[in-house]
Amino acid sequence: MIVKKRDDDFKPIPTGLQPAVCVNVFDIGYQPGYQGGAPSPKVVILWELSGNDRRDDGKRFQLTKLYTASLGEKATLRKDLETWRGRTFTAAELDGFELDKLKGIGCQLLNVESTTNGKTFVTIAAVMPPPAGPKPTIETPADYIPEWVKKRIAEQLHPEPADDFHDDIPGDDIIPFDQGLPVFNLRGAPNDYAAAKEGRLIPDEPQGITGNDRSAEAHFRAIRG
Repeated sequence: MIVKKRDDDFKPIPTGLQPAVCVNVFDIGYQPGYQGGAPSPKVVILWELSGNDRRDDGKRFQLTKLYTASLGEKATLRKDLETWRGRTFTAAELDGFELDKLKGIGCQLLNVESTTNGKTFVTIAAVMPPPAGPKPTIETPADYIPEWVKKRIAEQLHPEPADDFHDDIPGDDIIPFDQGLPVFNLRGAPNDYAAAKEGRLIPDEPQGITGNDRSAEAHFRAIRG
């Protein structure tokens, strides 16, 4: 019997609290709602782990997280940004927070293993302030976009205005490691399509992530307001 290394035998992404840096933020447009709910605008944040652990090919590990594009009180994006920044949003910030300023900002990701449909993934349970030390550098090419993100962007929906938008939809976090496209200027909860469209910036730098294929105070000041 001859055995060989399988294509899925790759070095797993480190779990626990890991130093990381934000590579990019992607606007993937309106996506289908959870369990048949109304479509909602989504963004994807891409990070790379900036610690000593590396993939078998020598590159940094990458992780993405999918969010509903909202700063509503129950929104996962708002919770993660507040724990990342170490403080709550001011009223002025809730009126319009530019996600583009997250690029290049360090943090710590609490990575945990989770299983969905029989497959084990590493997902981001929490985003914390960065450890003390110099500002981390980014190694991922600026034009990198994972295939799953490209597909989501290409298949985004164009719904009619709706009044039943929800920003606390469960299941947003269960996404393999991959990445996405533009950036959102968030204004609380975008309760109608036109308002959300007005807040969207023109795509500039792509981004992406996939596990298989691919201090703090000084530099963190940028996202603390």
